[in-house]
Amino acid sequence: MSAQREIELKLVVAPQDLETLKTVAAPQGVSEAPATPATLRSTYVDTPDQALRRARISLRLRDKSSGQRVQTLKIGTGVKGGLSSAVEIEKPLEGDSLDLALIDDPRALKALNRAVAGSPLSPVFETRIERHVREIRAEPDVSVEIALDQGDVVAGDLRAPLCEVELERVSGPAAGLFATARWLLADVPFAFSPCSKSERGYRLMAGEPASPLPRGAGEDLINREHRTGEAMTAVLADCLMQIADNRLGYLATPEPEIAHQLRVGLRRLRSALDLFRPALEEVAARRHLAGLARDLARLVGPVRDLDVLRDEIVAPLCEALPEIVSASSLMDLLDQRRSALRQRLADDLRDPRWNDLLLTLAELLAMRPWERAEGKVWEQDLEKTARQALKRRWKAVQAYGDRLDDLSETERHDMRKALKSLRYGLDFFDPLYPGKRLKPWLAALKRLQDVFGSLNDVAMAERLASGLDDLPPQGAFAAGFCLARARARADRDWRKARKLWDELAGRNPFWTRD
Repeated sequence: MSAQREIELKLVVAPQDLETLKTVAAPQGVSEAPATPATLRSTYVDTPDQALRRARISLRLRDKSSGQRVQTLKIGTGVKGGLSSAVEIEKPLEGDSLDLALIDDPRALKALNRAVAGSPLSPVFETRIERHVREIRAEPDVSVEIALDQGDVVAGDLRAPLCEVELERVSGPAAGLFATARWLLADVPFAFSPCSKSERGYRLMAGEPASPLPRGAGEDLINREHRTGEAMTAVLADCLMQIADNRLGYLATPEPEIAHQLRVGLRRLRSALDLFRPALEEVAARRHLAGLARDLARLVGPVRDLDVLRDEIVAPLCEALPEIVSASSLMDLLDQRRSALRQRLADDLRDPRWNDLLLTLAELLAMRPWERAEGKVWEQDLEKTARQALKRRWKAVQAYGDRLDDLSETERHDMRKALKSLRYGLDFFDPLYPGKRLKPWLAALKRLQDVFGSLNDVAMAERLASGLDDLPPQGAFAAGFCLARARARADRDWRKARKLWDELAGRNPFWTRD
């Protein structure tokens, strides 16, 4: 059997949802073979200095519950956006030991030998998995294998649980893979697997989590050698992982920072879709994704805002209250509201629109329809794309800044959002610019953003005004005190706004320079 390129979609789900997926009925027009259970024990081998890992090669021996032993070589084991596209050579094994003579693809064998360079190969870790396999077929020629895996990765005395869904295209277009994922998952929350099973083993050995939470924005996603399409793909893929990981993570652990990073991921996605809009102009999914990101951010917003109000605004201000005034009733009220909002968000995170967003974006990254567009903007020089995008963002900010003294409260809020959008653009493109040009401009922008942050704090604090009728006198006093202090700070900061705007506007935008 010669080398074949497998295309798999690898997803992480909660254990209780894995059980649900075993019984999801296939839609009309899709046939399914009887499901088969299997017990798999796989031993991964490498050199003492992990040469195979560095070469993105995995070599394993797998014992199946049928008694069969299989040797598998995979080359190109990385996973991006949950999508794996590795070259795989799988052969039945007669004995108990590796048999490299079974690798009948000369190029694959050469790559393996080059990586090993004569070093001994020995076991490094195992995976022990209970697998439930569903095989489906759809017209005209789509065939997909669905593997539902639950078990552990084991390295010596170390152990980490594993709960994954793998969808492998057996035949037909890659679109069939995503169509299958849509009906199978429906409203089941998932994240994209950050790595292969072999990489999970290496991370376990090193004491590293497979997917740390909360997941923030990636760093240095682009470089000066990238063309526009390469940079766009890297940025969108990072947004995808940030949203998916924090969505699933919040359901398990509703921590404030996870909710924050979930909303940031949605905002970054909207910004990226706008920044790279010329390259995506002919891609029908762009507007759909932008609308979904906007609507889903509104589901996360209330709980994140209350986290900020309670922990970052009210709690510190209450510490300044006289000792005879108790803020406990106010804090209890905020805790009750937060608990209710967290439960509502947990329900909202199962809204099917989340899966629509994630799978639409993942399919977009896999299929790259922009490469078939007539304009070929994706081949454009990245610095030109950055210059055009930042110019649009800066123009939007200037439209508000030029009449700063006359802005209504609503327009001040809109200017805050415009500044934030500009900041996301600078974060995406900052590897293109020397620090001596970027940092002073960013510092001036941040000082102005802080002023608008104070205004937003007041808007959140004013929400205390609703539903406070039942507070005892000391709680009502504490609420009034917090609101008055927030307003005073915002008024004080706003008096700096004109000077800070003039300072920022007086700086020539660094991205326009040669």
